[in-house]
Amino acid sequence: MALSTTHIPSLSDKDQLAKAVIDQVEQWVLTSSQMKSSSAAKRLSGLLQDPMGLDFAVGFVDGVIRPEDLNVAAKNLYQLRKLTPKFLPFPLRALLGLGANLAPLFPWIVIPIARKVLRAFVAHLVIDASSSKLTKTLRKLKLGGTRLNINSAWVRRS
Repeated sequence: MALSTTHIPSLSDKDQLAKAVIDQVEQWVLTSSQMKSSSAAKRLSGLLQDPMGLDFAVGFVDGVIRPEDLNVAAKNLYQLRKLTPKFLPFPLRALLGLGANLAPLFPWIVIPIARKVLRAFVAHLVIDASSSKLTKTLRKLKLGGTRLNINSAWVRRS
């Protein structure tokens, strides 16, 4: 039995289903062990191993990158300073702290810089859904062989 995202297997033969699941996982492990880790994968690993990493990443994407209002993003960046992951290099942590403290006073300067610098850490996880970039990004991913699962309810219409 081969597993597929478009076929829901029957539970009548649980042993066959269990074997198919084990075979699939073994294939994933084999494939991943043969792949070279990218710098993005290493950053993600460091981020997820840090106790505050996931909260920081989600808070940064939702609170600093997403808001259109720079004052809102500045307030959120200031609050995120307490969650700065320790895995980040010291110079980046120091600049993030400085930027977070200056953001409420100078949001029009700090927020665009913070977005540009820190977006690189999550760029491989988040797709820009603006109409000017989404189509191009999806086409590139499909050409690269990536199978996409898009929930259109989350796609913002502009």
